[in-house]
This record gives sequence, C-alpha cells and structure tokens, in this order.
Amino acid sequence: MITTTTPENPKYRAEYKSIDGDVLRLDIWDKDYTGQTIEIQGKTQHIYSERKDIFEPIIPSTLGIFLEANNDLTLSDLYSENERQFTVNFYRNDQIIFFGYLLPDGIWEDFVSDRWEVSLNAVDGLSILKNLSFVTDEGYKYSNKITQFTAVRQCLKRIGYELPINISNLLPTYEGFDSTDTVLKSVLINADRFYQDDRKRELMDCDEVLKSILELYNATVIQMHGEWWIFRAIDVKDEMTFYRYETGEKTGEIIWNAGVEIGSHIDRFEIFHCNANQKKSITPSTQAFRVNYKYGTVRSIYKNENFVLGEGLYADGWHIEGFNGSCVPQPDGKGVMFINDNIDLNSVPLWIHNTDIISIVEGDNLNVVFRLTSTTGGGILSYNFQTNNFVFTENGWVEKNTANQFTKINKSYPQQAAIAETFSLGSMPETGGLNIAIYITLIYVPDWGTPFNFDGIDVIPNASANLKGEFHTAQRLTRISSVTKNDKVVNNGDSVSDIYYGTLYKETGEPTTLWNRPGEVTAKPLLRIMVEDILRISPRPMYFFEGDVCGYYPYLAKVQINNVPGVFQVAKYNFDTVRNINRNTFREYATEYLIEGTDFIYEPTIDFGAVTKVTIVK
Repeated sequence: MITTTTPENPKYRAEYKSIDGDVLRLDIWDKDYTGQTIEIQGKTQHIYSERKDIFEPIIPSTLGIFLEANNDLTLSDLYSENERQFTVNFYRNDQIIFFGYLLPDGIWEDFVSDRWEVSLNAVDGLSILKNLSFVTDEGYKYSNKITQFTAVRQCLKRIGYELPINISNLLPTYEGFDSTDTVLKSVLINADRFYQDDRKRELMDCDEVLKSILELYNATVIQMHGEWWIFRAIDVKDEMTFYRYETGEKTGEIIWNAGVEIGSHIDRFEIFHCNANQKKSITPSTQAFRVNYKYGTVRSIYKNENFVLGEGLYADGWHIEGFNGSCVPQPDGKGVMFINDNIDLNSVPLWIHNTDIISIVEGDNLNVVFRLTSTTGGGILSYNFQTNNFVFTENGWVEKNTANQFTKINKSYPQQAAIAETFSLGSMPETGGLNIAIYITLIYVPDWGTPFNFDGIDVIPNASANLKGEFHTAQRLTRISSVTKNDKVVNNGDSVSDIYYGTLYKETGEPTTLWNRPGEVTAKPLLRIMVEDILRISPRPMYFFEGDVCGYYPYLAKVQINNVPGVFQVAKYNFDTVRNINRNTFREYATEYLIEGTDFIYEPTIDFGAVTKVTIVK
C-alpha cells in the first residue's frame, strides 16, 4: 500500500521483457492527468547508493529511466519545476520494485534525428531529506517528548508520500521493555534536541534527525519493493521478522527471506557470475572505535517556568498561598504582581512553592533563577531550598534538621530594579527531589507606580559546571590492523539524570540506563552495544567481492558465494533490468558475539569538552 494522491490512470506506461523473460513495467503518473494511459517504449536501471560502511544508516535508491521519443511524442511535458509533479512505479512480474519522484534531468530533443532517447532519474526521496526541515505536517517545531517512531515516520513522510514501514524485531530493547511493538514506539526523546544545532541553522534537517536515531541502533533504512525497511546489518540472516506499520499503526508481522546463493552457471546456480570480471580482495578490520555522546543542556528542568496562570492564582506546578488580595495575575496571564503599598508581611505566611517533585540526581549542578521586574517598587524576598536530607544555606548544602530546615536567604531589592536573582546551588548533595519556596517579607509599591512583578522561575543546569558528554570506546585485544574509525558523535543516549536534552526515556518516563540485544542476558548501555557491534561485524580481515551477476535479487540479502568462505551483504547495486545483470560488490560480515576481556576491552569515559581521537593502546 502506498499512501499518496494519484489519478485513475498513469499518464505513460512502458512494458518490456528482460532477456530472461521477466515482465517489467514502468508507470509514470502525473498528479493532474485525467486521460487514458499512453503506451511508450523504454527501459530502466535500478541503483542503490554505494555502501562504503556496512552500517550506513540511510541508503537512497534511484531508477534510471531511458525513454524513446520522436517528433510526435517528444515527452517534453515530463519537465516540471515541481519535482513532485510526477511519480514513478516500477514492477517486475507484477511485484513493485521501486516507487519515487521523477527528476526530469537530461531531457533533450534531437534536431538531426526524428527519434531520440530521453534520459531521466527517479528518486525514492531519501536523498532529498537534507533539504527538508524536521517539522510537523503543519510546519511547526515539535516540542516536549516524542517517540523515536514518531520522529522516524515524520522524516519519511516529509518526502511527500507515506509508504508502509517495516522494522526488524531484532533492535536492542531497554531493560524492562515488554511489548509486541517495535522499541522505537516506546523510546521517548526530547524533541528540542533537534533544534539545538548552532553550527549552521536553527532546525535540524530530516536527514540529520533520521541518522541520529538509526545510528544509536546501528540500523539502516532503505526502500525496497515500494516500502521502507529498517534493519541492523549485523542481524541480517536467512529468515528475518519485521513489524509492519501502515499510516503509523501496526498491521502485523511479516517474514523476509533474505538468503541468496550465487555460483557459476556451470553448477546450475539460478543467480550466477557473468562477464568474467569477478575478483576478491581483503579489507582490514577496525581495531578500535569510539562514540561520543553529547549530552546537550536543558533550559529548564521543571514545568511552567514562565508561571503561566490558570483560573485565579492557580499555576501548574506552583502553589501561591496567603496573599489576601495583595497580589493579582499579570495582564498576560504569566506571573503575578503585588499591588498594595507598604505591605509588611513579617507575621503573615505569604509564599510560593513548587507542588510537584523537581527530580535531581546527585552530582547535577543546578542554577535557580528568579525573574522579577519593577520600575518603581521594591521589597525583601526570602528563599528556601531543600532536598530530602539537606538544606541550602549561605555556606552551601548542610544536613537538614528540625532547627535549620526553614533556613532562608534574604535578598533586598531597591526601587526601580530589574531583577534576575540567580542562586548557584552547586552540586546536588543527593538523588531525589528539590523543593523551592519564596517568602514575601516586604513589598513597597507606591500608589502611583507600577506593581512589583514576579515573572517566573527557571531551574537550569549550570552549563559551565556540568559534564559535556561521554565517550564509549571498544578496542580489540588482538592486534589485527592499525585501522581506527573516526569518532562518531551522537545526540542521544542513556542517562540517570533528566537535566540533559539527549536523555532517552522509557515509555514510563524514566531515563533508560541498560539495554539487551535479542537473546543476550547481560544488559549494557545502548552506546556500548553500538561500539561492540562495530567490532563484531568484522572480527578479522574480511573479503570484498566484486563482479557482475546474472539474475535478480533484492537489496536486503544475506549472500553466500559458492567456493568463497563467509557470508556477504550488498555494498553496491546496479541492476540492468533488460540484460538481467547486476553490477555489484559484496562485503563479508560476521555476527558472533565478542567476549570482553578475551576479544576486546570496553572503556567508558567522561567528555569534559576537549577534542580527542581514539588511538590504539594495545
């Protein structure tokens, strides 16, 4: 099923047979066309971008189209400034092979001959994700937490059509995960993480967002048979199970048979070597690999920092008590203002405090900023900060007891002051909850003046004091090669703290900490699994095989080559549909788990902001 708006009939259709008798059909659809289908002559070539890294997260495909034109049928109407005007379906024996947009590059008309060839390309859309900002269908930024599935689906939808999404059931899952859906439906991410790119622009593009999610799992997305497929290269096997989603909803599970055998024509292999250009070579394994998780900081870790009011003086997350008419909501509904003149409140408990827990983790370094404004008024405010067992004083955190638990820090504000009172609370003394209370001790508001305004509270990480991120490094203990891969930077990962944008969350809202690969008992951080898999897939120097093959096979394949040891995946795919020949290359891969301490060592380290590069130390 392809969800898109199309007319009743394709505008053009080219039908032909391959040299081996396969029936091939090309349909070109014009979204504004209402007539009958025009039969034309043509042929195609199906191509996937070359995969130099077997874990490449996005692999676009194209359909090279070659059509016969003449003076009566110039096909010049296929040129359109709107690249989404024409869509293309390509079938082999009534099985859809490709769906995409027509890019009319290369159209020309011969002034000498009365017949000529028109060449065009159709793209599946993955290659244009770089040009599409990550926004909702209405063009707005996402906010708050969204699931990884929502982000993946939206990136693919932004191409302009919605295809079914098939997701492998072998993605790692977080500890405690219990669902028959893909884990991507249960993992939550801070959408604001995608709008923190200060290098180039405000919005991340869909290519960056899609990669940032898939790379965490070492997963890949392709279009195959007119649908999206998400899988891990290291998990490719003869029979694979995928969860199937249409318009975002699960419709069942499907089995994909990926096994392909290639040999010689003499040995009666259905798919066989041809053109006598086969050769094999050796590629080195990766000796060490490091991933760098950049935490990202959160503007505020507590709700309603702008003190948006509901009915009366109700503010979500905050309680306002005992003001007896001395304060009212600000006109825009954000914050409160004190309106009485010379209020002496020493004997009256007028105060503001949080009602929901402000979650903290021991070692988090926080600032609390109180925003107040006044052009004529002034006053004295007192502040109290408590955790479960500690209270904050002028000398820092001290253990709490009945005598000191309401220790207040007094601040006096002169008339005509613009105020952003910042308390640097330093390193949190324990994991648990932070409580904040503001006591109004004295307010001076002249009758003719502007009220003293309380605008809001920000509870934010101290950007200079908190950690920048972490490194996860895996290195072989056996010296096989001198090859190291460049550090991979990722935007998300596990964390016990909620102060970072990059934190991944369980469906329950708790940060993720440990994950399991299918069938593996020991739980590990997700990024540790990522770096281990980079070493797993090539535990030794691996074969690289190239040469033409006769016979059709799909891109997602576990390839076995007769008389060549090992199993392979497609690295380069260029299928000539007329000659039924694929000009391809294959990369060998392995799937066995490695043993820590025997095969490799793993080292997590903190990123303090210095530029580093992984090096071989053994």
